[in-house]
Amino acid sequence: MHLRSFCFYLRECLPDIRRNGVGEKDLGVFTITFYDNCKACCEKDKSHPAYGMTTSGKRARRGYAACNWLPFDTVLKIEGLGVYTIKDRGAKAFFGTHKKPTKRIDVWVSSHHEARRLGMQKRRVVLLAVP
Repeated sequence: MHLRSFCFYLRECLPDIRRNGVGEKDLGVFTITFYDNCKACCEKDKSHPAYGMTTSGKRARRGYAACNWLPFDTVLKIEGLGVYTIKDRGAKAFFGTHKKPTKRIDVWVSSHHEARRLGMQKRRVVLLAVP
């Protein structure tokens, strides 16, 4: 599905999905990147009051991911990686906005070494639940 029609599909379907729940909806192949709490990834050092916190106000941990246009608490299954909950946002230039979404998700990992090792991947993403 072309990204523009995919975005239209999500805008039209999200209200209905919220009301009626979701089976499993294949969202297609996304670019998956990885980040941790370090200054290189989040631009905050350990002395910053928001160090280690997601945009949703929760402390970053395994199972959390960032996407700028899916609602917080959306649950996704990323092929080969597991189940993740959207709890964070990323840079608009990379992760888009509600009006201009991109098929990209940033997955939290515990170290910068792990983020670098995992790099950038293409993975199929399945929508499991929308709040």
